[in-house]
Amino acid sequence: MPALILKELADNAADAANGAGAWIEPVAVGGVDWWLIEDQGGGIKPDEVARVFAVNRPMESTKHVRRISRGMLGNGTRVVAGYSAIEGLSIMVESLGVRTVLRIEKATGRKFD
Repeated sequence: MPALILKELADNAADAANGAGAWIEPVAVGGVDWWLIEDQGGGIKPDEVARVFAVNRPMESTKHVRRISRGMLGNGTRVVAGYSAIEGLSIMVESLGVRTVLRIEKATGRKFD
């Protein structure tokens, strides 16, 4: 499952970068190991991060081209949020100079602090 999560995030980063560059690397933040998925795209507005990673949001997609090996249903970030909730992991998003840390409640799929 962790490989699927990285794939979903890497696909989204590649799409957002639109050819400008995207990469994945392991990092440590405060002594905790994380995967950094970074791209040269326009970023997610900080006030939209929680909605983009919401488990219970309507299906939507930013993909312009559907490919056999990649989705177009708007489920990628929902899968990431669901897995994070099940495993008790946080999602950290840094975009446009703002760091947002999301914690998703396992039973309801709602964000909590």
